[in-house]
Amino acid sequence: MFKPIVQAVSQELGTFVNYVDADQNPDLVKKHNISSVPTIVITDDKGNQVFRNSGVMTADQLKNAFSNSK
Repeated sequence: MFKPIVQAVSQELGTFVNYVDADQNPDLVKKHNISSVPTIVITDDKGNQVFRNSGVMTADQLKNAFSNSK
């Protein structure tokens, strides 16, 4: 499961994470061109996409994604 990894990493880094149910939010899915789940999209303060990955990531990969997206 990917959600526990995301929760642990976000807590460790103090990063805000918003979980979105793709079935309940089709407009957001369309906006970000999400075609598979899980997909992580990291945005900057203005909402611009700075990182994207479809599929499960390890904790270390996720930490690097957050660190490189600042």
